Parts: sequence; C-alpha cells; structure tokens
Amino acid sequence: MTNREKNVTIMGVIGQDKPVSDLYAKQIAKDIIVADEMETKARRTLYNRVMRALPATKAVRYLQLEGKIRAVQAYDLAETIPLIK
Repeated sequence: MTNREKNVTIMGVIGQDKPVSDLYAKQIAKDIIVADEMETKARRTLYNRVMRALPATKAVRYLQLEGKIRAVQAYDLAETIPLIK
C-alpha cells in the first residue's frame, strides 16, 4: 500500500462521518504500518543508490533535501486529515 492509498483509505473512513468499528480500525492501523514499512524499504534503496552514485557529501545533502521534502508533504497531509471518530 502506498502513502496515497493509505490517505485515500483514511479519507474514505473520515468521509463516512460515523464511528469506525474496532475491527475496521485495527485493519486501518495495520495498513498504515505496512505503508510505513514499505516507505522505509524504499528510502533504504534510495540511500544505497545515492551513496554509490555520488560522493558522500553530495549524497548526504541530497538525502537531507529528500527528508525535508518528505517532512513538508507529511505536514501538509497531517494538516488536512482530521482524526477518525
């Protein structure tokens, strides 16, 4: 599950405007963890490729910029998605 799919799932639940069952909430939590693990794996792959392709100082600068971009995206997303009822 990509972050986009995770966000669509959460928005769909929020759009229902009714409480979520415990079973469904557990599935959402599981999906979020799976998406986070996939993101971590993708970042590790990116790290390995960048470290092989660039000098260390440029690679670290690139990875810092990637981190800043991810942080801005995460903030924007967190700001727009309300908590589940």
